[in-house]
Amino acid sequence: MNILNKIALTVKIHCKNEKHANILQKILLIEDKFAPPAIKVKTFSQQNYVISVIEGREKVETVLSTLNDIFETIKLINSIYDIVEQPQ
Repeated sequence: MNILNKIALTVKIHCKNEKHANILQKILLIEDKFAPPAIKVKTFSQQNYVISVIEGREKVETVLSTLNDIFETIKLINSIYDIVEQPQ
């Protein structure tokens, strides 16, 4: 038996600066499109923050997987950002 849960999560990530927040937001917008159909993810940046709002009706495992995908993307982009922003 699959138990679906009504989910509403807001994830607010503090970034190094507004430029960093804008880069993360643009990439996460692409990631948002790959969320399962029953989950809607909206991502936006606000000053030094990236905010993702996750809503839907789905199994907890599916929501956690979606949240993990967001965190993995942030981790990857942060690694790239740190390399690019290093002083030469």
